[in-house]
Amino acid sequence: MWSNECIELWFVLHFIYLTSNIPRSDYINKLTDLLGEKYQKNDENLFDKLKLKNDAIKYAKKLIIANEGKTPSNSAPATKVYEFFEMYKNYIK
Repeated sequence: MWSNECIELWFVLHFIYLTSNIPRSDYINKLTDLLGEKYQKNDENLFDKLKLKNDAIKYAKKLIIANEGKTPSNSAPATKVYEFFEMYKNYIK
């Protein structure tokens, strides 16, 4: 399971389809805008805020297709975090 440039890409994909490879530092501002509140990496309620959105898996798959033929380290933005959620979605409440 990997996410380039960072795990915050997976969070952003819950809201929008992001095709630009932005620096890690820009993800905090983008998530703050999308959440409507300051993004905090250690937010205990982040999962609840994100589960209300349902496009992340669809958007992540589109990014994987767009980066087809590239190694994970050269695929940015791209994430395979969706594979975890597809595998365990029936167990997550």
